[in-house]
Amino acid sequence: RRLQPIGVPGELYIAGDGSAGFSVAKFDASGRPVASFGDGGRATVSFGDDSDDIANGVALDAAGNVYLAGTSNARQSNNNDMAVAKFDANGRLATAFGDAGHTFIDFRSGTQETAAGILARPDGLFVVGSSNSEFPPNQPNFAVAKLDYAGHLDANFGDGGKALVDADPQGPGPDRGSNYGTAIAADTRGNLYVAGVVHATAPPGF
Repeated sequence: RRLQPIGVPGELYIAGDGSAGFSVAKFDASGRPVASFGDGGRATVSFGDDSDDIANGVALDAAGNVYLAGTSNARQSNNNDMAVAKFDANGRLATAFGDAGHTFIDFRSGTQETAAGILARPDGLFVVGSSNSEFPPNQPNFAVAKLDYAGHLDANFGDGGKALVDADPQGPGPDRGSNYGTAIAADTRGNLYVAGVVHATAPPGF
């Protein structure tokens, strides 16, 4: 789902979903799987026997640890949560992170959250996506959450580690569209920039 040149120049990491849940594959500069990473070049993690786990974003920290961000319904079969998993530089699940290597982010019980990307910075992990916790049931907002490197929400960011952005120019109401955060970046001062899709009736979004 996401092809991203990160880490050592020329190395590629592809994050996605497979039959076993979140999956990430590592390739060298020649396009060959790096066999020493995970199981023959690929690492996977599942959050539940019958859950739908879809990885959409991948990031590396300075030590080479790999973070996957995506969506899972492991905790609520009818509702999706943001989900983040961590692997070490060798593709082994980092079980000290969160709950045995992964963590869930729910903006409010019974709502739908999706994660589309993740950014690793010295001060923590930033996950971007969407949540309908403010205007349910079908009007998601841009959503950003911050985790520390232990896999816990950073209470000093936003509201208990989570922030919502109403990107719809019409604001709340029956004509409000659906808005999805898809990418996140930061400048040298630590300011965050979130990009995504705004489905508004008028004027058109970006």
